[in-house]
Amino acid sequence: MATIQSPGIGSGLDVNSIVESLVAAESGPATVRMDRKEADLQVKISALGTMRAGLSEFRESFANLKTTTTFNSRAATLSNAESIEVTAGTAANPGEYAIKVLQLAQGQKLASGGFESEATAIGSGELTVTVGEKEFTVEIPEETKTLADIRDAINSALRSEGVSASLLNVDDGEGGTHTRMTLSSGQSGSEGAISMTATENAATGDEPGLQSLVDGMEELVAAQDAIVEIDGLTVTSSSNSLTNVIDGITLDLKSADPDEINTLTVTEDNSAFTAEITSFVEGYNALMDVLTGADSYDSDSQTSGALFGDSVMRGFRLSMSTTLGFIDRGASSSYSSLAAMGVTTNESGQLELDESKLNSALENGYDDVVNFFTAEDTGFAQRLDDFVYGYSRFDGIVQSRLDGLDARVSDIGEQRIDLEDRLIKVEARYRAQFAALDTIMSQLSTTSGYLAAQLGNNSSDS
Repeated sequence: MATIQSPGIGSGLDVNSIVESLVAAESGPATVRMDRKEADLQVKISALGTMRAGLSEFRESFANLKTTTTFNSRAATLSNAESIEVTAGTAANPGEYAIKVLQLAQGQKLASGGFESEATAIGSGELTVTVGEKEFTVEIPEETKTLADIRDAINSALRSEGVSASLLNVDDGEGGTHTRMTLSSGQSGSEGAISMTATENAATGDEPGLQSLVDGMEELVAAQDAIVEIDGLTVTSSSNSLTNVIDGITLDLKSADPDEINTLTVTEDNSAFTAEITSFVEGYNALMDVLTGADSYDSDSQTSGALFGDSVMRGFRLSMSTTLGFIDRGASSSYSSLAAMGVTTNESGQLELDESKLNSALENGYDDVVNFFTAEDTGFAQRLDDFVYGYSRFDGIVQSRLDGLDARVSDIGEQRIDLEDRLIKVEARYRAQFAALDTIMSQLSTTSGYLAAQLGNNSSDS
């Protein structure tokens, strides 16, 4: 009996197409089910990732409310802001000060006598330059003793002190020009005053010598300290920036006028705290916009957000509501809750701020407001931060939910592999069955042909 070489030869059926259709019928529903389930999981994973990012941004919006410095802002104003600039820190005490700027601090500038050019050989040896109370030695070798060389040596040795030497080509007063070296102090006031002496080597030519450079120095600008009167008391400073005169206040002197009284007023400044509360409210509302889109349900279209009914979302909203409703039972005034300070929830679930109510709370219950937000471990800002961080941290509640969903996606991947293995066996079984059918059909066809031939022969004999 001949061996069948191709599926369907014995039966006349298109076995390949039939087997493919049967296998597809087996795999189709399972594949569709897994595809739908995986797509749903990926949508949830994406929504939870967005939620965690939103929580991290929300934490940043109220981070400054945990520290008392947020409440200690000071505002400083001057009657003439052009002559003095003022900066107020949290240590500044409210008050008023009368300020007179009698003299600005300035750095000294010296100039040497004139020399023919920068290439003029002056002499070798040592220059001793004193800046305030510091002394520096500048070596002037025999091979580098020109005016330009001496300038470079001074700049190299005294750069760290801010002293700079320059060469100027200027009129000599006789119709020509000559070169003079200037020395400028980088530090204002008497602390930056410059003086110079020379120790000369024996002259090797007709150079004038280092002492001639020293002897020719004249003062172009005198070193002087800043002199200021504050409430009639004199303050002397080598700098035009006064940082340690009035607690928490920095005064940057711009111009002097002994006849002008500049009034400095320092007051408590609630605007910084109001800005932080506004940041908190806006951060919360932005977070709620994100979450509302994720767990909403539209009854008209009967569609829901990716996290509608999700346990993480339900737990978060419930705990958030409890946290926002925190009341400081230890407060000595009525300012013991967000609502009492003007922060309330509207009908749409968004926070609103009544600034006038907030300012009233700060004016009438300042200590209770500060304690409400900043009390160690029990303050509202720390409570809120601990709660939100519990959800947003890398090993927090949201991440645990994400890990669970990722595991389910991996399970689906394993199910796909199992399905592929099962379909291979199903296909093999179908092909074996059709091969058997082909064999039987081939045998029947052969027998039928034989019988037909025998019947034909019998008919002929008759």
